[in-house]
Amino acid sequence: SIPAHIPSSSNGSVTSETYNANDDQFKSPNVYINGLPPHFPEDQLFELAAPFGEIRSVRSFTRHVGEKESGYGFVLFETVDAAEKCIQSLRRFRNLHPTFSKQSHKIPGMPYTQSAGRAIIAGGGKNQAGDLSFKTKMERLQDPNSTNLYIEG
Repeated sequence: SIPAHIPSSSNGSVTSETYNANDDQFKSPNVYINGLPPHFPEDQLFELAAPFGEIRSVRSFTRHVGEKESGYGFVLFETVDAAEKCIQSLRRFRNLHPTFSKQSHKIPGMPYTQSAGRAIIAGGGKNQAGDLSFKTKMERLQDPNSTNLYIEG
């Protein structure tokens, strides 16, 4: 059944959409959930996701498109397995659209952002493909006179 704090569709049905883990290009313990009600409380998002595994953090947001509002949120689980369980389960609900969060910039030092074959070459700040590492790019932006934070994506 649909949790009481998630509005159901007009006919109360659930979708028959199946989940295929191979369809997702990015797998991390961070789940993006679109289709939440506007101003959805973070404590209720935590309750919604808690049955699937240990949670590190939750954040909910309201997007304003014209005069219409819609909600979305992120749930960061301890494991990719818990994130997968959450996505599989919540996809049953017509109004919710959970996916693995697609990260354009990975968080340095997090275990799920380490990828084989893209290790940082010592001393150069570059990975094996010759690209500057995220950390090196961020260090180049360092400004001791500013406390502004720019986040892309």
